Amino acid sequence: MAPSTPFVDPQTSELDTTQIITESILLAKLIGFFVAIALVPFLVAILQAVRVGSDCCSFWRVSSFSQSAPVSF
Repeated sequence: MAPSTPFVDPQTSELDTTQIITESILLAKLIGFFVAIALVPFLVAILQAVRVGSDCCSFWRVSSFSQSAPVSF
C-alpha cells in the first residue's frame, strides 16, 4: 500500500482542510514561541534604556575609548 499524500483526503482525493488548519495553527504557535523568545533581549534593552534615562549616547560616553580622546555630543 502506497503512503497517503499529506493534506489530501484519501477517500475523495480532495484537500483535507481540517488537517491543513490544524497543522497551520500548530506552526503558528511554534513561530510565536520563538518570536516571544527573540523579543526577550529587546525588552531587556528597552527596560534598561528607560531605567538609565533618555540619553541615547550614554553608553559611548562611559566606554573605554572615549576616555582617551574627549568627544562632545
